[in-house]
Amino acid sequence: MEMTHSAAKLALFHLYTLLDYGYLPYGVLFCAIVLVLSALIIRAIRLNVRVKAYQVILCLIVALTTLFLWHHIYGYYRLAAIRKFCQLYMDAGAVNGAEKWLVKLEVTGSHPIYCRYMRGLAAHHRRQFTEAAKHFTFVVSKDKYNFKAWQNLVQCLISARRIDEAQKRLEEAKPILEPHFPGTQLLLRLRLLIAQNKKDEAKKVAQRAVEAGLLAQWQIGGILQ
Repeated sequence: MEMTHSAAKLALFHLYTLLDYGYLPYGVLFCAIVLVLSALIIRAIRLNVRVKAYQVILCLIVALTTLFLWHHIYGYYRLAAIRKFCQLYMDAGAVNGAEKWLVKLEVTGSHPIYCRYMRGLAAHHRRQFTEAAKHFTFVVSKDKYNFKAWQNLVQCLISARRIDEAQKRLEEAKPILEPHFPGTQLLLRLRLLIAQNKKDEAKKVAQRAVEAGLLAQWQIGGILQ
């Protein structure tokens, strides 16, 4: 059952994101400035102190500047919270819940690459491999160092039985994956060889995966059946 969108959970998650992203000091500073200005104004009124025009203007400038900064800081952390919600639901396999939060992010027009990546994951969860491949293709065209997008793209193409295209994409991803994520590169190559029915080559790659600690010896037989 998908997680509910309770107000309490939303509030707690916003607080967590506020702390997680380090914006709490800014919030405290904003509140402190507002309280100090309010106290000064109230004190001036009670003491019947004549406040000069430039002092009022200065207070307004400080208050508006602080409000402006807090608005932008809150906006950034709110988007970060929405992104975390999307990821949280997607990791739990609650695709519908993730997409509800994803729509909120898409409306803002921010994070287009992240939104397309999450759309790809949603389509992948639903086994809509061709649709998912379109989203991941867009992501790697904008961010060629996104290794997860490359990994998912190749996997989707293999699942969609677009083997030649999968092989081409794996070759394109090799300069990114092999130096930094050799295990991912090796497992993708193994899966591609199995899809191509090249069992002899697949056995050699599988043995390398075992030596690298990516697979257990007992898994080889099941994989190459």
